[in-house]
Amino acid sequence: AAQGLLATVNDAWELEGSEVVAVKTTSSPPQPPQRLVRELILCEDQNGFGTAARIASTVTAVAQVQNHFPSILIDRRIVRKAWQTYVRITCSTKVLGGLSTHDFHLAMVRSYYTIY
Repeated sequence: AAQGLLATVNDAWELEGSEVVAVKTTSSPPQPPQRLVRELILCEDQNGFGTAARIASTVTAVAQVQNHFPSILIDRRIVRKAWQTYVRITCSTKVLGGLSTHDFHLAMVRSYYTIY
């Protein structure tokens, strides 16, 4: 079902966590993905971190309206001797221990905003 719902969101979103299987046996079914993730890499300029904060703010506003809250990480890293700011948005339904339609709906609604 997650693969079918993935088609409803922007191509930048990816499923994660399906590789997490404690013990693989021939009788155990494949584990479903646990998270829907999008990572945005911002071109480093004088306001890369500020842009990341604005992205996080708009994600927060949508999450508040939807009453479904993702994890949002803003961080910096060095790539090819240059600093990069990035935002990682992780959607999952913690009470279910995986994904729900709410996660895909939040990602779909976010796709309509032009900030990223």
